[in-house]
Amino acid sequence: MESISKKYLEYFEKKDTKSLENIFSDDIFLIDWELNVLNKKNVIEAFNNIFNKFENINVSIKEIYCDNKRKTTFVESELTFNNDIKLKVIDILTFNDKNKLCGIKAYKM
Repeated sequence: MESISKKYLEYFEKKDTKSLENIFSDDIFLIDWELNVLNKKNVIEAFNNIFNKFENINVSIKEIYCDNKRKTTFVESELTFNNDIKLKVIDILTFNDKNKLCGIKAYKM
């Protein structure tokens, strides 16, 4: 799960929706301070809306913790948009039995 979590953030940083689709379950959900989105198509669309707003995105992982029993990863990271806007974020990533990412909850710190 840790490697998939890192890949998720790497793909997000690269704005690589094709690779994101490959690690997402069909029934994935995304909840953050602005969004509450269900299913892969809608989550990808929400990410594309974010990607279209910013020329570049940088993700710096500060801490990562995996709870294998609960199939959950907690990631503390700093996101920088257009080399200017910085956000500190905690992501709670959940996985299904096939190790597909099925839940993303993001919280601003």
